[in-house]
Amino acid sequence: RPYPKTVQQRKIIQQEVQQMINNNQVGPSRSPWSSPVIIQEKKDGTIRFLVDYRKLNAVTKKDNYPHPSTEELLNRIGGHQYYTKLDLKSGYFQIPISKADRPKTAFITQDGLYEFYVLSQGLMNAPATFQRVMNDLIGNGRWDYVVVYLDDILIFSNSFEEHQQHLNEILGILATANFQVNSAKCTIAVPEIEFLSHIISKNQLKPSSDKIKPIIDMIEPTTLKQANAFIGKLNWYRKFIPNFARIAAPINKVTNKTKAKRNEFKWGPEQSKSFHQFKQILISKPLFLDYPDPTAPFILTTDASNHQVGGILRQETKEGVRINYYVSIMMSEAERKYHPTEREFLGIYWCLNKLRNYIGSSSIIVETDHKPLINFHHGLKFKNQRIENWLLKLQDLLPQVIDVKYILGKNNSAADYLSRRQTPANSNTENRANGDWIQQPESWSETEPRAHQFIPSAPNITHQPPSKNNSWKKIQTLLFFLLVRKLFKSTSQKNQAKETATEVLLNPVTTRSTSKALGSLPPQAVPNIPTPQLQSASPSALLDLSEEKIRSEQLQDNIIQEKIARCNLTTKTNYKMINGILHRTNLSSCSTPLPYLPQTMIQAVLFANHDHPLSGHFGIERTYNKLKDKYYWPKMFETIQNYVQSCPECSQYNIQRRKPPGHLKPIRPPNEVFQVLGMDWWGPTQQESSDGNRYVLVITDLLSKYVIAKAFPANNALTTATMFMEEFILNHGAPECLITDQGSHFNNELMQAITKMIDTKHVFSTAYHPQTNGQVERFNATFCQQLSKYCHHNSEDWDHYLKYVVYAYNNTKHSSTKFTPYELAFNRQSRFPFDPPKTAFKFTKPNDYWTQVNTYKKLVHSIVQANIKQQQHLAKKRRRKIIQVRSTIHWTFCHPQTIESAQLPGGTSTRWLSTDRASQQHDSCIRTKYLVNIMKTITC
Repeated sequence: RPYPKTVQQRKIIQQEVQQMINNNQVGPSRSPWSSPVIIQEKKDGTIRFLVDYRKLNAVTKKDNYPHPSTEELLNRIGGHQYYTKLDLKSGYFQIPISKADRPKTAFITQDGLYEFYVLSQGLMNAPATFQRVMNDLIGNGRWDYVVVYLDDILIFSNSFEEHQQHLNEILGILATANFQVNSAKCTIAVPEIEFLSHIISKNQLKPSSDKIKPIIDMIEPTTLKQANAFIGKLNWYRKFIPNFARIAAPINKVTNKTKAKRNEFKWGPEQSKSFHQFKQILISKPLFLDYPDPTAPFILTTDASNHQVGGILRQETKEGVRINYYVSIMMSEAERKYHPTEREFLGIYWCLNKLRNYIGSSSIIVETDHKPLINFHHGLKFKNQRIENWLLKLQDLLPQVIDVKYILGKNNSAADYLSRRQTPANSNTENRANGDWIQQPESWSETEPRAHQFIPSAPNITHQPPSKNNSWKKIQTLLFFLLVRKLFKSTSQKNQAKETATEVLLNPVTTRSTSKALGSLPPQAVPNIPTPQLQSASPSALLDLSEEKIRSEQLQDNIIQEKIARCNLTTKTNYKMINGILHRTNLSSCSTPLPYLPQTMIQAVLFANHDHPLSGHFGIERTYNKLKDKYYWPKMFETIQNYVQSCPECSQYNIQRRKPPGHLKPIRPPNEVFQVLGMDWWGPTQQESSDGNRYVLVITDLLSKYVIAKAFPANNALTTATMFMEEFILNHGAPECLITDQGSHFNNELMQAITKMIDTKHVFSTAYHPQTNGQVERFNATFCQQLSKYCHHNSEDWDHYLKYVVYAYNNTKHSSTKFTPYELAFNRQSRFPFDPPKTAFKFTKPNDYWTQVNTYKKLVHSIVQANIKQQQHLAKKRRRKIIQVRSTIHWTFCHPQTIESAQLPGGTSTRWLSTDRASQQHDSCIRTKYLVNIMKTITC
């Protein structure tokens, strides 16, 4: 019986059958066999006509003709200059079926019974038959420049002339055999191509973004089928993921079920952690492998833990380090009981055996952190039968092992190796921060070498101060004018400040001590530049990022001019000319084309977005996130990385952050912005500012991470209440919850009256346990080191730089939320003073703005809550430190009288004291819940 169909589906089936009858591919049948019809929509919107042959296949003898190994094909075709992929038009339909077998292919529709005259999809032996025909026709004797995988034919060559010869030969063979090529699906002579769900080029092998994106979009499994589907898709790309076996172990534990036991499937926190860890890897790390250099030996670094063995295959060439393969596998229960020497050699044996076909006849250097194994390749006898058996199985590979090197265990961590490894040149890392970071193949793209290097081959933009003749003088002038204006209260003093700022236009000075000296000069000694020039100067004019500037600089850039010439020759490119300026398109990090920034402008843009007080001297990730949606240039991430790492202020004042032991107890993310606040005082500084300030009161929203901070001379209760009321409540409304410490400036009758009046729950943290209010404490550390970078020449200026540091923080993407605090707080993006001009737009109806904002707000808040929860989930990896009874420990005591003052520059001093033995008492400060619980577990 035919499957039930709608009227529309029946019309489609009728049209497909009639078309095949007209092409002499099917005809009427009187066969006793019949199979129902299935229709399926293709990617291009056309219909695929299929027949459900499951009952026929159940009684068919299987044709065991071998199919090509995917791994073997990918290893064979890499490392060439030009690629062409040919797709046969209805390839199966070009192979006839014998008359005796045609009745078996009969299919039934609502209109009658038909049978195929040609090979049909769905038959069990159809792939084997088609592969045999294509191998006999094309594959034999041409394996070094053509491979065939069913109806996909891939031709690869090392030169364009050679590629033309190979292409003409294959097309001639297909024409002689009357095979037709689907020209719409063919890709001709490109340096990078998609084949078997991978992107292949001369130097690299990458997963296809079309295959990675569905994995990223998968929801957390709730059934055994969904979990099997997730881990099955990931297995296809396991060679790109270091320590795959270890990460996947919790999921494999619950998916290793038979059909009868599928009801025993249970997805718990351990599996959820692995699920999100895999997604994080796919989202945040560019996945790629390098094709081997036939002239260089392989270096295989192996290691074995109590549960897993794994290794990294790499080569060290003149161009840099090439990562060729990651391999890992979980050990069985019996293998986990092996002696450490046996486990280490199991890692070597398994990796060599796994990579046997990849290594071929090349030389191998093995690196191990187990010294007893460094001579295994010399034919020495081991007094261990298991190792002797493994050596016997490796006897054909042992002559290729030219050396076995011993490396220290601390230098043999794959995770450490990868964390120190720089991203390779031209690896599309400008898209790495997004879920769809893998860039589509670029036709006729750059052919520069992509050799991996530990030292990035990005543009050598190191940290340098701006030149004296560029527009940065004007930027310093404008900022300086804003700073010194606060010092003067009367009109005459304001005029004097303007004259001082005019002098700075000729000789920029940024410290207040120097500005006072300038203020003492007679006005006649200062050249007069009219004040309106300062008032009318826009930031975009001070830093010239106009279209005219970019257009003129692009005309002087040879690389950009080559790309412009290529745009004029072909439409198959990822570049586009807009208003005479070259733009980069098809970037997954940004849906709109981005201007291609000339080399001469990169230094100025980096200075504006990193060094300037409005940018805050933040790190690599934040600077990259700020720029990736505004400009494009090759190897952007590596350029920013080099620049920030060479910044002397960042190197001097950034503190090293190491996670302390112990499990975290995170606060659940709020549902709304400004719903839950954290508030804390920072200070005092050792030296007053010129305005007499020594403290900073900080208010942080726990959802958006938006910060409000202001400097004060004292940290008393009145100042706290006034700041809370005037700076926050009158501007943003009353919060539902306020978290502070138990200091007298927070815990007093005035604050109690205010919180009771506005119906706000006031929560106090545990005494001497600042982790309770960790988000505010974390910002305190951030702004302290950022201020140090700007006012290290004169510490009296720190309070005037505070606003600019807070501005920079609020307008930089937060690592937890993945949005800027300003954007989350106010549902719009703040326009940065150094941003390029943006295209204006307007809504079609007056009420569209509220509709769009409300929709955007709900969507973004849900994403932010999910991101925060994911960060909190990942933080659970921190191990709990176990203190053994009677062991020597170091206590961290706090006493109010021993807290040192905060100092600038250089950050705050330590607020904690330590002793040598748990038996020692330090006054009477051991009385908090945080310390008492630990004291109970130790016998002194």
